[in-house]
Amino acid sequence: MFFWRLPFKRWSLLQHVLTGSLCVTLISAIGYEYLQRQEALLTGLQQQHQTLQSQIDHEKVNLPDKPQANFTEHLPENSRADDVARDISRFAQTLGVQIVSMSIENRPASNSTLGAVHFSLSLQAEYTACKAWLAELLGRYPTLAIQSLSFRGQPNDALRQEAQLVLVLFVKG
Repeated sequence: MFFWRLPFKRWSLLQHVLTGSLCVTLISAIGYEYLQRQEALLTGLQQQHQTLQSQIDHEKVNLPDKPQANFTEHLPENSRADDVARDISRFAQTLGVQIVSMSIENRPASNSTLGAVHFSLSLQAEYTACKAWLAELLGRYPTLAIQSLSFRGQPNDALRQEAQLVLVLFVKG
């Protein structure tokens, strides 16, 4: 407020020019300082970018070349189906899943399909136990998949479920 009460009309032309020059110089100095800080920040970011880019390039050079192998070479042998069948029963007992029936069907590989062993299961369990049992099996065997799954509640026990399940183990041959 003090600034506006100054008697500008009584100032000489020299005082007006000096005041204007002072304001322009002050604004220029503030702008220059701002640009210097922005330039320093930009330079730092560019250096950081170059450092990270060189690290990425260095990592790319040091990566081993992955052979382009056929994924079917990593499939388990057909004899591994016996181990899976044992684990199906063992994990079921451990987790409280009652297997009513289980049938195993071996389907050899053809020109257009992979070899597979189908496990058709009928079981009874609480939903959470069945879910834990499936998680254990699927986590242990990466080539095991669920082909079909259906749940139906039992009329005399609201917590237990009847499930029809077909698991497929993809194998060589």
